[in-house]
Amino acid sequence: MIEGYAPPISHHGRHEDGGDDEIDCTGLTGAGGGTSLIDRGDPAANDKTLSDFTTDNAYHDLNLSSIVPAGATWILLKVVVMSSTIPAYIRFRKKGNSNSINVAVADCIQANLSHPYQFLCPCDADRVIEYYASNSTWSSIQLSVSGWIS
Repeated sequence: MIEGYAPPISHHGRHEDGGDDEIDCTGLTGAGGGTSLIDRGDPAANDKTLSDFTTDNAYHDLNLSSIVPAGATWILLKVVVMSSTIPAYIRFRKKGNSNSINVAVADCIQANLSHPYQFLCPCDADRVIEYYASNSTWSSIQLSVSGWIS
């Protein structure tokens, strides 16, 4: 052994219970404690289609409380869009936000082609989000709730 040298302490020696200690996350919020992504399962149809959206370059409420339970803070959306003209897009944001920076966007980047997207969107306590659809010649907007975080 080299004089003055001490071998490193093993992982097990540095922790309580020989390395078998646990962390109790009860009561914590956020990743690791009390927050779960809930899979909605296998819905038979889209929740919203083109006729459910106003496409006039303005924000509108989208109430998802009939699908998403109370206590949800984020909604996992599957959105499929198609337009015969481009640019065409639909944005989603938390109800009450006033800016268009922190938004989820489903863009039509090529005319007459289906564009699928899946993203998380924060919701308010009533499970309402806002959407903004461009004034385009839409062929299809299909929205399904895939799940939620509560």
